[in-house]
Formats: sequence, structure tokens, C-alpha cells
Amino acid sequence: MKTEVIKTELRHCAELAANLDEAGRDLIINNWDVDPEDGITDSFKASPLCWTILVDNKVVGMFGCTEDGNAWLTTAPEIEKVKLRFVRQSRPYIKQMAEYCGGGLVSYAHKDNQLLLRWLEWSGFDIVGRMGDFEICVLRLPQV
Repeated sequence: MKTEVIKTELRHCAELAANLDEAGRDLIINNWDVDPEDGITDSFKASPLCWTILVDNKVVGMFGCTEDGNAWLTTAPEIEKVKLRFVRQSRPYIKQMAEYCGGGLVSYAHKDNQLLLRWLEWSGFDIVGRMGDFEICVLRLPQV
């Protein structure tokens, strides 16, 4: 199984949206009131740092950060095949995002998005509060 993390291209947004499961689509629709492809595309366009996770050349996830330091991750079910490898190898990307944003990163993770919460925790984030159904996570420094 070939796994790669590459710089995101606009076409990856549509591919990831097409690969989302029902729960992933519903989360985007219900919490952000946008079509999943539009939501992913908006996140990509707002993120100066953005990467795509490929498994056997299939888009299974995207992650990045906005200029104001909002870190995010969206995945398709196939990420399960490589989730531990991805999580273990993601610290350099978190470090790059933190450096770009002057050290401060925050993420709002839906309480049911266990992969995102585990990724954030492994990457050095702490849950510091909750806003509705979302955990507010901030990067512990200087963990990265």
C-alpha cells in the first residue's frame, strides 16, 4: 500500500468530497451549513499550508491551517488503513504550521471525530474547553 502526503491541489477537494462517508458529509452539512465540496474547497483556499493524504493514489484526507492559526483535518474512511502511520508522521507538518502562524494553533474538533481528536492530541494539542459539540484544542508549546 503506497501512502503519500503531498501539497494540495484544487482538484483534491472534489476527490475528497466524493470519498467522504455519510457521517463525514453530514458533519460538514450540519455544522457548517455548506455542501461538503464547497466546505473542503473553502478550507483549502483559506489555508496557506495544506496537504493531501493519498493511499494508492486515492485522496483519503486533507489537512492544513488558515492564516490565523486554525488547524484542520478532514478524512475519508480509507484513512483507517494508514491512520497510525499518518498520525506518527504528522508532527513535522504541525511544526511547520505553528512556525508559519507564530507558534499559535487552535482547532475546533467535533466531539465525535475521534481521529481528529487523537491527531491533535498526538501532535501536542490540549483540549481547553468546549463550544457546543466542539472541543476547543490549542497547541502546547514548545511540543512541536
